[in-house]
Amino acid sequence: MLSALMQDEGDIQLNEVKSIQTRTSNYVSSTPPDQPPERYAQRVVQYSKFDTPDAYLSGTHYSRLSKFLISPYQFYGDEWVLEIPEHGFNFVTLCDLTKKREDTCRTKHFCRPDDFIKFLDSLDLNVKKEFAVEDSDGAAEGGNYDGNGIPMQRAQDSRSRSGHSGIMVFLRGFPSPQWLNHLGAALDIDPELYSRHLDVSAGSIPDASRQECSYSTPFPNTQDLMELRVCNTGSWDTTGSTLDLNVLRERCEASMSSHLDDFLHWRNIAVGDSVVRRIILHDMREFAIEQRITIEVIYHTRTWSSRQAYTFVVCMDSGKDLSHCKSGPWLKRDSVTGMTSLHPVYQHRGRMAMSSKSSKTESVKIGEKSTGTQLPQTIEHLHKNYGRYLKTEIMAHDAFYALNELFEFSAASIDQLLEVFEGKLRTRSQFSDARLMAELLIAKNLIDDYRHYVKDILDVVSARGGARWPRVTGCKQREKADRAADRLEARYKRLLRRCDRLLDHCANSITILVTVMNQKQTEKAITQADRLSKLSVLAYIFIPLTFASGFYGMNFKELGNELSIWTYFALAAPLLVVALSAWFINVRSARALCWNFIQKTPFSARKPSS
Repeated sequence: MLSALMQDEGDIQLNEVKSIQTRTSNYVSSTPPDQPPERYAQRVVQYSKFDTPDAYLSGTHYSRLSKFLISPYQFYGDEWVLEIPEHGFNFVTLCDLTKKREDTCRTKHFCRPDDFIKFLDSLDLNVKKEFAVEDSDGAAEGGNYDGNGIPMQRAQDSRSRSGHSGIMVFLRGFPSPQWLNHLGAALDIDPELYSRHLDVSAGSIPDASRQECSYSTPFPNTQDLMELRVCNTGSWDTTGSTLDLNVLRERCEASMSSHLDDFLHWRNIAVGDSVVRRIILHDMREFAIEQRITIEVIYHTRTWSSRQAYTFVVCMDSGKDLSHCKSGPWLKRDSVTGMTSLHPVYQHRGRMAMSSKSSKTESVKIGEKSTGTQLPQTIEHLHKNYGRYLKTEIMAHDAFYALNELFEFSAASIDQLLEVFEGKLRTRSQFSDARLMAELLIAKNLIDDYRHYVKDILDVVSARGGARWPRVTGCKQREKADRAADRLEARYKRLLRRCDRLLDHCANSITILVTVMNQKQTEKAITQADRLSKLSVLAYIFIPLTFASGFYGMNFKELGNELSIWTYFALAAPLLVVALSAWFINVRSARALCWNFIQKTPFSARKPSS
């Protein structure tokens, strides 16, 4: 996308690039400028400087990404120094989908970028392409193009390469700029993949400014880029806790904001540390965390005549065990509760308990735990032997089928989260009306958000990824791939219906609760009116007595000082009788009776004289 943008802008844009290169040369280190990783970072820096007055497609939303990528080659001064420790973590895992699951060379783990590049060279996976500036220079010199608009020499070189179709590269946890630059230059990764995966919305951190956060694209799922959500339910021990759920939510939100703030500013974080995007508190015992998987499908050749070569780059938030994070409400030192545990993401396969594959594909024996693992997650096993339940011969030639396990895992995690939502909605009766209304509104907003996500993914599944994605050609293999896609589509449709059902349940519950609350308010108003009516009775009694006592309390000379106490009762009794009579008599009925009496008198019946 970046190369196409540079080529479409024309000569004016090229002049801008040259001017930016001149400005950039002042702060780039002495590393040779033709080094691919550094050049990849410089290209992103150049594009990030295109503002509204400079270009039709602005690149200012890459500002944070460009600062992150160029940091190994530029010194900003003491005010900002990026230091991200690595600690020898296997950040990248390469899975060759063309090899059998039993092949020990199928999956490779790398902790250093140089080792990964050497391994790619050994596979003859030469996917380093020339930049669009060079292509446009070649066109200016009279270069020939094929029918697809690709330079002839470049198209011939791409057809002569081995292609090595069906490579999946997993990036686990928080990345380092060195890793991103090397991978971007070696695999021709679109910087938009990095920008989306490192994005933190401004709403996630209350104190974060809009300039600190990236501008999310309005279309999270495009033809070659997509985002999947992975949810993990968990529980903690609240025995002896005296906190209220609202207080617990506030403390968890503060701890979560600190975690995302470290991720946003690249501090207190190491390579491979896991990132959590959201935490959901269902009650005092159960919660759920949300993580992200960002995927790009890279085409190594634009013609599918010889071999359909493609590579998947999968950026996962899950890396090291969550206990290695410096902040987060799931940590015991930050949590206000007791021990925290994460539940497995349950998935169903036909007769999986009777199959021997489930016991052979896992590297850890039953009953044993990995070293240093305190909060294990099911997603940690996803990259180890990816495609364990998929057909190798189909994965190598069908891009959407190769991603089936990722889509299935995301759907299973969302389904498990919705199951918790459904169970909690049935057990909210112990809350008060106001508390229940707040819980229903929170659940409704969350379920509505996941409904929109499921709808977006369903559109991708219905389109089988993209129109340009390679598909398997064999009849039997095509039939198996279509069946897998149909099952996946049916599952997301079922998730969508479940979201709609839960939303209807929340809406109906809110409507009933509002009706009940209005009825209680009406009953309360009636009770208050009844109490006021009793007060009115007392007023009818005591106002005449008060008037009588006040009347005799006046210092009139006509009253004198020798009046008997019975004179007070003589005046108060008639007044009390009149007041009580007025209270018992219906005023409207009395007025109508008087009017009817006046109409029937002989005086009113007389006709006026002529």
